[in-house]
Amino acid sequence: IAAAMIGLALLTGGLSGARPTAGDAWALLGAVGFAGQVLTLSALPRHTDPKTSATLQVITTTIVCGILAATSEPLTLPADPRVWGAVLFTGLIVTALGVTVQTWAQAFASPTHTALIFATEPVFAALTGFLAIGEQLSIEQISGGALILSGMLISELGPIWLTRRLPL
Repeated sequence: IAAAMIGLALLTGGLSGARPTAGDAWALLGAVGFAGQVLTLSALPRHTDPKTSATLQVITTTIVCGILAATSEPLTLPADPRVWGAVLFTGLIVTALGVTVQTWAQAFASPTHTALIFATEPVFAALTGFLAIGEQLSIEQISGGALILSGMLISELGPIWLTRRLPL
């Protein structure tokens, strides 16, 4: 976890000395929300139906986000049907299916492993930016991504290395 946290700080420029922004605060709040979700799901019995749990999560998030959106700026509905198609695809396939699969899979993973898997998201976002649009990555950012992936490998392979008997 420590390697992943330091890596995340390096990848996102958190160690550069720049002043935090409002966006940083929102990102931190989102991370706290995800941590709460991971811990809550890990506390559920393994036989809990993932579809029911995922449905409750998606409905709760929809209501809370709808209230926040309605109270923070004027609500406007898009006229373009392509936007509605994108909203439906994102809501049903990306969100609902993604949360259902995550809820099901988390029954077989510890909260620590789940958190480490979530920590790889910015690594793959940075890699996608590099490959798709030629975004430049600094040595600090590359080192951060490597630390995150190292933390995941240590977490996964550490127990194997510790229990393997070395030939004498």
